Amino acid sequence: MSALKRSRHQQWLSECDDLMPGASGGFLFGIPLLYTMEVWQIGSTAQPPKMLVILAVTFAIAFLINRTAGFRKGKTDPPLEAAIDSVEAIAIGLVCSAGILILLQRITLEILLNAALGKTVFESVPRSPSNALELLTKSKTSFTFPWLWSASW
Repeated sequence: MSALKRSRHQQWLSECDDLMPGASGGFLFGIPLLYTMEVWQIGSTAQPPKMLVILAVTFAIAFLINRTAGFRKGKTDPPLEAAIDSVEAIAIGLVCSAGILILLQRITLEILLNAALGKTVFESVPRSPSNALELLTKSKTSFTFPWLWSASW
């Protein structure tokens, strides 16, 4: 294998190493809402502007977490990287939520696209920030949320 291929392979392994704890943490935090029919109903009837507001609030929470302790192991992110990592955390939450809802047959080909998107967005709300929070625990850094708690992981 050439050095370039090995380097790309290492980058993908490193990326998976960074993302898998976040996805598993998202599942852990998202399980209680997964089987809540009210979330499915709210998602089914939500209008696109409401979904955008929910995603914006979720982004803000994930951004604060990423900015405080960083998404990747052992570093605090500057604002641009924290924003990119926050989008990544939301994407992980959306993909995981959509996958689970498809497996549970809450999203099928018979339902409207708006309802499927709404269910996915509302189910991803606890997953996206917890993706960042789970990765924060892997970063081995100290952080402080003065309005919430102080901890050293």
